[in-house]
Amino acid sequence: MLRHLFSRVAGPSERSVATVARSWDFRTLASAATTRRDRRTPSRNRGRPGILTFESLEQRLALDAAPLAISEFMADNNNTLDDEDGDSSDWIEIRNLTDQTIDLQGWYLTDDPADLTQWQFPSITLGGDGYQLVFASEKDRTDPAAPLHTNFRLDADGEYLALVYPDGITVAHEYAPAYPEQVEDASYGPGAVTSVWDTLVSSDAPVSYHVPVPGDDVHTWTAPSYDDSDWTDSYTVGGAGLLITEIATGETSFVEIENAGHETIDTTGWSVILNDASAGVMVAHFQTWDLPVSIDPGEVLYQTDDPADRYFGSPINWDAEGPGWAAVLDGTGQVVDFVAWGYSDAEIAFLNIAEQWNGAGAEPGSLDAGGPIGETFVAYNDHITGPETHANTTTYDATNGGTASGPLTNMADGQPTSAVLTTSHTGAVFDNNSAPPAPDTDAYNAFHGFIDFSNPARSSIEISGNDDYTHTFSSLDVGDVVTYNFTGTSIRGNS
Repeated sequence: MLRHLFSRVAGPSERSVATVARSWDFRTLASAATTRRDRRTPSRNRGRPGILTFESLEQRLALDAAPLAISEFMADNNNTLDDEDGDSSDWIEIRNLTDQTIDLQGWYLTDDPADLTQWQFPSITLGGDGYQLVFASEKDRTDPAAPLHTNFRLDADGEYLALVYPDGITVAHEYAPAYPEQVEDASYGPGAVTSVWDTLVSSDAPVSYHVPVPGDDVHTWTAPSYDDSDWTDSYTVGGAGLLITEIATGETSFVEIENAGHETIDTTGWSVILNDASAGVMVAHFQTWDLPVSIDPGEVLYQTDDPADRYFGSPINWDAEGPGWAAVLDGTGQVVDFVAWGYSDAEIAFLNIAEQWNGAGAEPGSLDAGGPIGETFVAYNDHITGPETHANTTTYDATNGGTASGPLTNMADGQPTSAVLTTSHTGAVFDNNSAPPAPDTDAYNAFHGFIDFSNPARSSIEISGNDDYTHTFSSLDVGDVVTYNFTGTSIRGNS
């Protein structure tokens, strides 16, 4: 089986995989392996630079006409209150909002909006402005002379909770659709439900922040009249608002960017480049993500290596536990943002993204810095095609009826290059192959996603003695500063 990768490396005025040692500032991700959420609903304002806002808490009040309310509950009890069995059961507190005695017989508590009669109170009187504690333990005890226990427990992650009238239909007080996630040994509730609500922070209000220093009196910060005029209300990262906000290296790799600034950014000629980690820290992926001409404030964009979801154009080659990097370049080739993970400080220090993609420095195999030359491209040729052959892979072969010659195609854009490949053979025998390269082998890592390993029909080229199968390249640029790299894979065996 023969598969070939053809890579033409540019001279100094072009994009390439060479480097010139230089130190520069960068941000390093602690870990890039994330669980991929639904990419069709990109995240917004996840602690990213830009305008910071508070989201106001949703109000949950008892109905004005209801005589009873759930005044307080604890859904993550550990050390605060034990029941009669010595267990740290969760609990619910019921308050009589009137000055009259009320018999609780027939009232209900429930944590299921589809079952409003889940647990029923026994006959027990509650004096005016009085309180009744019920353990939410799932022990289901209704003896009025002993502590009461519901037949359900509370979920510390948040759930529905309601007090229901004896008719089993009318809700007197509820936390809906769910109370928020609870803190261990901390009770939750509206307190005095007859109090008047006042908006302290409105939704989307600007926020200022302060990093505490020794001597700060943190207790004064909660006072409504606290003066925070000397706190910071904005900050800027590197003078640029377009940031790489998320990286994933799991089963589906993706990169996400966001305009975290206040203004629309003119991104004409901007691009995102990714590390081809399978080839090392110095190598950028042949595929680039060309950005639209402008990105609005707060706009989130992403690309993945899933063909069904904003496809990057090819596999990204990021291992779930391996290294990698990503960079945003402006129209002049300068780095706007850069993130890296898994590489050592020494490897990152030697990397020079900005000059690499501005064309400074000579390429491997070149004689000197030289001047501008032609295109940079990567091309693949698949001898026997199949469903997994990439759309931009050429398919020249010397078998009977095949197309033996033609221009190589640039994998990045699918356009023909100036280089021509011609295949020929003398005496070669073409047979079936049933043993494709295994994952994580050199052949698999170099060609997976670009050529088809699954098609065994006539994919084996058998040569012996004076037999040959030849690849001839013509129309190549032979300038002093041009380098062509050729990679092939074969399986050697005895017949």
